[in-house]
Amino acid sequence: MLAETPIIRYYMEDEKNMESKVQMDFKLSTHTQDMLKEREIPEEWVWRTINKPDWENMGEDNNTHYFKSISEHEGRMLHVVVNPRVSPKKVVTVFFDRRARRQK
Repeated sequence: MLAETPIIRYYMEDEKNMESKVQMDFKLSTHTQDMLKEREIPEEWVWRTINKPDWENMGEDNNTHYFKSISEHEGRMLHVVVNPRVSPKKVVTVFFDRRARRQK
């Protein structure tokens, strides 16, 4: 039996008022937790990508796709996929995307 993943209360910067923060609740899927360990990706990079992406888009899968160059990892592009239709929002997967540099 898999352990229940905790809900992470995350405070994102409010784009309209940079002085304030917007509370968002997220949950890391079991798959995401496994991928963070397997791929040795610090969780902090996930939150940095969601909070200040280089760009984001809504995929055909209706998930939000966030992209950010991670300077600590030779500038490689981190791709974080979030399902925004559930509460709390679910981080579905995370990986370094070799194709993302060309897709921007």
